Amino acid sequence: MADKGTSRLKGRERRKGPWGPGGASQAFTLIELLVAMTILCLLGVLLLSMVGNISSLSKRSREQVESFQGARAGFEALTRNLSQATLNTYWDYYDSASNSASSASYNGTPARYDRQSELHFRSGPGSNVLIPATPANYPTHAVFFQIPGGYSATNTLKTLTTTLNAVGFFIEFGSDKSLRPDFLSNSTSINERNRYRLMQMQQPTESLQIYSTNTGTAWFTNPLASAVRPVNVLAENVVALVIVPKLSETEDPSNISLVRPDYNYDSRATKSYSATSASGTTISGTTLHQLPPLVEVIMVAIDETSAQRAAAINGTNAPDFGQSTLFTTNVTSYAGLTNDLNTLENTLRSRGMIYRTYRTVVGIRGAKWSK
Repeated sequence: MADKGTSRLKGRERRKGPWGPGGASQAFTLIELLVAMTILCLLGVLLLSMVGNISSLSKRSREQVESFQGARAGFEALTRNLSQATLNTYWDYYDSASNSASSASYNGTPARYDRQSELHFRSGPGSNVLIPATPANYPTHAVFFQIPGGYSATNTLKTLTTTLNAVGFFIEFGSDKSLRPDFLSNSTSINERNRYRLMQMQQPTESLQIYSTNTGTAWFTNPLASAVRPVNVLAENVVALVIVPKLSETEDPSNISLVRPDYNYDSRATKSYSATSASGTTISGTTLHQLPPLVEVIMVAIDETSAQRAAAINGTNAPDFGQSTLFTTNVTSYAGLTNDLNTLENTLRSRGMIYRTYRTVVGIRGAKWSK
C-alpha cells in the first residue's frame, strides 16, 4: 500500500514540474527561436513593403487628383465664359460693294440690309489665330471673344457688373519664372518648371481695344505681345485644346460645316458654309457677324508626374506629342476629329503618360443664328 501511495505522489510531483521530463511543456530550442525570429522579420519586411506601396500609391493618386482638379476647374471656367460670348449684332445698310454704313468706304447708297457688329469671335489653330514666333509652343487651338463680364482694374468701374471684356483661351508652353511672385522672380534656388499651360486672357474694360479697329485681330494680339500681358494660368499640363463651332445636329448631322476645311471660325470674315439637314434640305449662308450656336470643346491634360518625366527628357523644349499635325487641316468629316483625338491619346499612352480628356458641347446664349 505504501508503495502505491508513494508511486501516486511521485506521479503528481512529475506532473507539477513544468520543465521536467514528464512536464506539460517543453523549452524552445535555439533553432526554433531562430526560425520564429526569421519568420517575424520576414513578416515585418512584408508589412513595411505593403505600407510603403500603399503610401506611394496614395501620394500618386493625390497628385493625380490635384493635377486633374486644376484641369477640371480650367475647363469649367473656359466653357462658362464661352457660353457668355456676345457680338451685340444689329442690322445696318450695305452698299453695292458690301461696305456697311458705318464704314468709311460706304458710298451713301444703300443696296441691302444685313447684319453688323463691332465685336469679334475668332477661333482656330493657334498657329493661325495667334501667329506665334514658335508655333510648337502654342499647340492645337485658341479662341477669343467678348463677354459682359464686368471685370475692371479701376475701382470706380468695379460697380458696373456687366461692362464688356475681351477674353481668350489658348495653350502655351514655357517657363514659370515670369509667373512667380515678385519676391521669387529672381530666386536661383528654385528650378524653373517648363510646362504646357492653359492660359486665359482677360482684358479689363478700360483697356478694351475691340472698338479701335473693325478688321483684323489686333484687339487681342497686341495685348498678348505687350510687356505686361493681361493673362493668367488656368491650369497646368494641358496639352491640347480643340474648339469646334457647329450647328445643331438637326441642321448639320455632319457636325463640321462651320469649321470645314481648317477649323477656323472668324465672325469678321464672309465665310460661306453649306450643310445638308436631317430632313435632306440644304442649309447655306455665311458666318459674317454671327456667333456659332454651339461649340464643342475638347481638352486633354496630363498629370504632374508625367509632365516631370517629359521635362526630364526634353529639357526646355516643348514635348512633342504630335499636336502640330492634329486638329489643323483637312476637316473632311467628324470622324477625322475623333481619329485625331484617338491618335493623341494613343501617343500619350505609348509614352506612359497619365492623362484625362474633357469634352462637352456649349450652347452660346447670345447666338442669334440665321441663314
